[in-house]
Amino acid sequence: MRTEIFAPVVLKYIPRTLEPHTFYISEVYGTTAHLCACGCRTKVFLPLSPAEWRVKFDEVGITVRPSVGNWEFPCRSHYFITQNAVQWAAAWDQVRVEDGRRKDGHDLDKYFDARKRRKFWRRLRGRLLGR
Repeated sequence: MRTEIFAPVVLKYIPRTLEPHTFYISEVYGTTAHLCACGCRTKVFLPLSPAEWRVKFDEVGITVRPSVGNWEFPCRSHYFITQNAVQWAAAWDQVRVEDGRRKDGHDLDKYFDARKRRKFWRRLRGRLLGR
């Protein structure tokens, strides 16, 4: 059975057994988990970071961006989660999936390179100021 609405649950640890229609969020460990919205019951884990997925909370519910593309699963489902509701998106062909992966890899490299530069300058400033 497809999921049309997710119920968000914020907790420290993601449980081993996931309940349908539930979107688990571990802010401590920067990850989320849910069963695929198509109903295939495959576990979907989304790492949270500025270069990966982001979860926005508001009074209506959660919004997850970017979309969830389950390209490695037999279902190959693709959807957005907006204010707890699943919005089905068009399927991607393999060329588009590979382009998306290259872009994601580039974004991750850029994100971690920026973190390394900030860390270097923070350490240098600390040494110069005797901290």
